[in-house]
Amino acid sequence: VKTVLACKHPDGKAAPPQLKMEINAPEPQPVIFEQIDAQMVQKVAKTLHGSGGPTFIDADGWKHILCSKSYGKASDRLCEAIAELAKFISTKPVRPTALEELLACRLVPLDKGNDKRGGIG
Repeated sequence: VKTVLACKHPDGKAAPPQLKMEINAPEPQPVIFEQIDAQMVQKVAKTLHGSGGPTFIDADGWKHILCSKSYGKASDRLCEAIAELAKFISTKPVRPTALEELLACRLVPLDKGNDKRGGIG
């Protein structure tokens, strides 16, 4: 069984240089990220759908944690922290090693239609 799986899933290889595209997009202005705040995080959390993935907390769990009054001010502080993190990583240079835990799940985006996105992996 292991041999069959190994044949179907070979080790990854670096992409050939001719396949890589140079992106010359202008840097976004930091001012566009200033609107991210705790209220926006709560508003977006209310639209989430899906299973827990690597966190084992599904969308309903995140809605409860971020939007419920059950946790008092802790929910508001968590939303503020998420907003600050989003602004920071969007406007400042960040060492990739500093984000390893955040990016470790490596989900593959999946278009579910109706402008809904999910991850598989």
